[in-house]
Amino acid sequence: MMLESQKKDMEKKIKILEAGQMQCKKDLSAAVRACRTAENEREKLALELSNAASKGSLALEEKTRLDARWGQELSLIFFLNNT
Repeated sequence: MMLESQKKDMEKKIKILEAGQMQCKKDLSAAVRACRTAENEREKLALELSNAASKGSLALEEKTRLDARWGQELSLIFFLNNT
């Protein structure tokens, strides 16, 4: 009689442990999916940041070019005014 109740208790504990194991597997799968999503988002943001930096670099080059052109035109105006 005592062995039968111990057996039932052990079976109950095993079922509880198996249920916990299944929940852990589900949680792990969800965590892996969340990690992949975060990695994809990080890569997307890194690409956007790189593109923005590239655009900023192009804008700076254009500003430098326009500043140089403006300086040349200003020099030409001063030259023409002095002649």
